[in-house]
Amino acid sequence: MVTPNNIKSLREARHLTQAQLAEQLGVSYQAVSAWENGLKTPRVGMLEKLSQIFQVSKAQVMGWEEAGSAKEAAQDIQKSLDHILSTLENEQAALLFDGRPLDDETKKLLIASLEHSIQMAKIVTEEKNASH
Repeated sequence: MVTPNNIKSLREARHLTQAQLAEQLGVSYQAVSAWENGLKTPRVGMLEKLSQIFQVSKAQVMGWEEAGSAKEAAQDIQKSLDHILSTLENEQAALLFDGRPLDDETKKLLIASLEHSIQMAKIVTEEKNASH
């Protein structure tokens, strides 16, 4: 997940307003505002466009390169995933599929899948770190 303040910092460093950045990206300024306030996350294609506009890597747009270490980056990812899980568990219309809210059963399956993916990623990371 993108670190919300990171997009704002990159935008301000280039002396762009939210409206100017939005125009370059082909989105509304409200979308940029939502990213900067951590309410939404830009899609993968938008991350590519942001990296091109800011002339930095996608990892820099996401705020991962400043983490300083793989462990800190993993902790940032964990926090992001925890936030997503919390949103899914607590908000009625947290996700839409084809414009319709997910039903409770589907939402539970998605949460279980994300939790499983997190656990698998931790196991793989621990195994890689143990071998180095």
